Amino acid sequence: QMYQTDWKDMLQPRLGATWTYSDEDSVFANFAIYNPEASSLSRAASWDRNTRAEIELLLDEAGNILSSSPRNGSSGKIFQDDMKPRRINEFTIGTTKYVGSDLVLRAHVRHRKGMHFWEDMPNNARLTDYSTVDAEGVPQHIADKGLYVANLADIRDEIGGSSYVIAEVDGGETKYWEASLEAEYMGENSYVNASYVWSHYYGNFDQDNTTTSNDANNFIGSSYYGDGRGRYSWDNRYGTLSGDKPHLLKVYGYYTLPWQANLGAYFVFQSGKAWEAWDGTTYGYPTSHISRYAESAGSRRTASHWQLDLNYTQDFTFSGDMELQFRADLFNVFNRQTGYNKNPYVLDEKFGESRSYYNPRSLQLSVNFKF
Repeated sequence: QMYQTDWKDMLQPRLGATWTYSDEDSVFANFAIYNPEASSLSRAASWDRNTRAEIELLLDEAGNILSSSPRNGSSGKIFQDDMKPRRINEFTIGTTKYVGSDLVLRAHVRHRKGMHFWEDMPNNARLTDYSTVDAEGVPQHIADKGLYVANLADIRDEIGGSSYVIAEVDGGETKYWEASLEAEYMGENSYVNASYVWSHYYGNFDQDNTTTSNDANNFIGSSYYGDGRGRYSWDNRYGTLSGDKPHLLKVYGYYTLPWQANLGAYFVFQSGKAWEAWDGTTYGYPTSHISRYAESAGSRRTASHWQLDLNYTQDFTFSGDMELQFRADLFNVFNRQTGYNKNPYVLDEKFGESRSYYNPRSLQLSVNFKF
């Protein structure tokens, strides 16, 4: 058994209330506490990985072994005592208002806070020496807590294991605010849905932004976060997180034509992606720069992006139950190939250049036959 949380710490209540103050108009409020289901820390902490060593072989063209070397798995890890499970607190308040029979207005405000994040960290992370580097170092109130596992040295002398432990990130938190407005119009031959969302996502725990491929949802527990100077919660980590999109506007609609056809359009505008410069030299690492923040998280932002997509659908009805549908989709009508996923390495000659772009204009044709 690695670690067991208390039953009382896993209670996940959901509370909701709705007041319908007229025939169709209402206001509502919801509150929830929940614990994310998945984590990779059991893999990162597993003692089994240390017992299943691999052998790396170098072979020539004929398949003869040239050399061999052991490639051990990671060592087993001890857990810090009295940790609280990762938790999200969330509340939402909103309203729905009907204006006549064909227009609906909706609005809500949501707040979400994440806390009690776990990571595999050096046991002496709070005591890390910053005296030889140009960085602020460990805040005193965190340094005063000392080792995560006070007797780790005794445990390792007896059964071995890693100098890393599974610990709760000091001061780790994320906060998210969202305000949304939505209008939905349902006409006799037309439909339009328009929404605008303002939001702010900030904090100091952002595992998906710890690699060079930060859009791949790489980590759900064990990452570069906490692996040495420049990667701790106090190393420029607090700021705007990579998933922050302050402004998001969407408009979708279609019109039904008299000849069994629909003409549709989808428009989207969204803020660019938050990013920051990475530079390991700030923390005394001349060649190791991955995820070592040289400035506050999210200090920079890529260009905003907008695009328009169009759609035409034509239905044909034959004898019996046979139907044929032709569909044409024109994506990114104005060919807006906005760049994002910036190169964050300060010492790289391509620093600040986009490494990914939105897809160019494209036309997709399809036929659907039903019988």
